[in-house]
Order: sequence, then C-alpha cells, then structure tokens
Amino acid sequence: MSDNIFGFFDERGFPCMKFDLQAENSPIPTRTLTGIIDTGSTGFLQIPQDIAVQLCFAEPEPRSAVDVGFGDGRSRLCPMVRGYATLGSETKAGSVIVAPGGRILIGMSFLRAFRKALFVSTSSGVKLIPDELP
Repeated sequence: MSDNIFGFFDERGFPCMKFDLQAENSPIPTRTLTGIIDTGSTGFLQIPQDIAVQLCFAEPEPRSAVDVGFGDGRSRLCPMVRGYATLGSETKAGSVIVAPGGRILIGMSFLRAFRKALFVSTSSGVKLIPDELP
C-alpha cells in the first residue's frame, strides 16, 4: 500500500488536497474539506469563519490569537483554535487560524506534522510523499 496522498490543481491552477477536520471537543463529526497548499504559510491550517462556526470551532473567547500577514501586505489579529486533521489514515492535532472570509489554506506545519514532502508537477499532478528525512 502506498503512503502517497494525491491532490489536484483547482480551476485557478492552485495545488489542492482533501483532508478531514474536527474541532477539539466538538460534538460535530469530522468534515471533509479542500484546501490550497500554501508553501508561503508557516502555519498548520487556516479556515474561514463560516466553516469554523459550522464545525463548532467558534468559541466566545478564543484561547489565543495570532497576527496573520496576508499576501497583499495586510495583517490582522485572528483567533487560533485547536483542531484535528486527518490525512489518509493518520490524524494530527494542530493550531487552526480562523480568518474572515477567504480560502482554506494548508500550511507547511501541516506537511511537517504528517511527515510529508510536497511534489508538484504539471504532468504528474500534486502528490504528498513520505518525507524520508529524519
């Protein structure tokens, strides 16, 4: 059985993949989401506010917040909550940034947590392969 996880390019050409997500201590079951793999993001995951509410991530007082810098130069203080992502047969915990609007972004900490290397090719597509480095 292969440890490779296959993604795809969306209609705009961004490398994407599907994963399951659940909020910590949430009665809501995991939900399959599609995110853009953002190699410019050092975080685990970033999700829009509406999805956070649907998955019961929204808390009256978030445990923490982080100043998020966006690609257009803006920055904003965003809540950060704990979530559980499942990729293939593995589940890992990580910090999920809840941003207003926008897209679901998969950051480099997500790839590190799952010990995956990103392989992107116009001919072969998008693959996460086992990271053989210690």
